[in-house]
Amino acid sequence: EQQTGARPAYKYNRTMGAADLYGGVAGALASSAMVFQDNGDSGFADELLRVAKELYSWGLEKDGKYSDYYKKQTASIYKSYDFQDNMAWAGGWLYRVTKDVTYLDQALSYFTRGTPDYYPGWDSLWAQHAAHMVSLSNMGHIVPGIDLYKAYMDKFLRAWLVADGFEDIVSTPLGMHYPKWNEWANLA
Repeated sequence: EQQTGARPAYKYNRTMGAADLYGGVAGALASSAMVFQDNGDSGFADELLRVAKELYSWGLEKDGKYSDYYKKQTASIYKSYDFQDNMAWAGGWLYRVTKDVTYLDQALSYFTRGTPDYYPGWDSLWAQHAAHMVSLSNMGHIVPGIDLYKAYMDKFLRAWLVADGFEDIVSTPLGMHYPKWNEWANLA
């Protein structure tokens, strides 16, 4: 796919309820902080973590989606459908870096407040978050709601590995699994 049209940038600030944007970036920065910490650049890791915490706190302050702003620009492409997955994701990574269980509790709260789906892609971090929580549990961390996360992963794996229509996941004749309602399939 080649896009030849304009790709302008848009500015968001803490007064805008864009918890999906703030949570997604906070999770990415927190996980990146781990990489830099492990590679000996603690100063940069600390800065990444500081910004991750700040953006996450913005998401906690005001719920909402980035596409609630700049509505015309996001009406037909890359509209956000929820924010809870991003905030759960960020909470999980912030816990992993800081070991502060408050983040785990918040991650579970967002997971249970949201409507987790089984379609990983650019606008859904539900499966990735649940897998991360199960991974933490497998490493010996006490993860609140671990039975809920494991049950979710059982359904997710059942849907994608078998692809017989469960949770609307099907297979092409040559074996590519995709959600049957999505013309972009699992390449989204």
